[in-house]
Amino acid sequence: MSAVDSPSTATLSSVIDCLDDGALRAILVRTCAADHNSLRQTCKRFCKIVNSFSFRQERGVLGYAEVQAVKLRPPFEQYLKDYGEDDRGPLSREDSTFQKEYNELGRIEAYGEQTLGMNVFVDGQKIKMEYFCVHLLPRHGVPFFSMCDNISRDLQILSVNCFSNMGCPQVPSLKAAVPTHDRRPLL
Repeated sequence: MSAVDSPSTATLSSVIDCLDDGALRAILVRTCAADHNSLRQTCKRFCKIVNSFSFRQERGVLGYAEVQAVKLRPPFEQYLKDYGEDDRGPLSREDSTFQKEYNELGRIEAYGEQTLGMNVFVDGQKIKMEYFCVHLLPRHGVPFFSMCDNISRDLQILSVNCFSNMGCPQVPSLKAAVPTHDRRPLL
């Protein structure tokens, strides 16, 4: 055994060089997302591993991925996404459609439910998805089944099986989770 190979003189870089990419990835997936930029700048090998699909996938599977923020998409940005350019010309905040159908949360739908456009960040990176939205469903004052059907057939089928037409839970586990006096909207 040479002096370089002896445990007492081994350097961290020589130990890391002995690890294959899978073993190094298994170590790096456990780092917090705030350190990923520093890891990328350490060396080309670290950068390649941290930027790889398998790194992101393994962080998600093992539960190390950090959902750091869910940010509401500004209402005007959501309006542009919903309507885009049309033959009337560029869209503006002064458009009657924007003024009537949008508030500070997002789009107001036919039954008063809200559609919220969102940007989701995992490990500091914006998820590349076309559109992510959440619907706030009021549970009083409107026919719950019709409101759900207005959003999608699948949601309407779910609502018929789990709720009354007034939005009250009918399934025992939901009844236990949502107190009867709770009138907050459902997500």
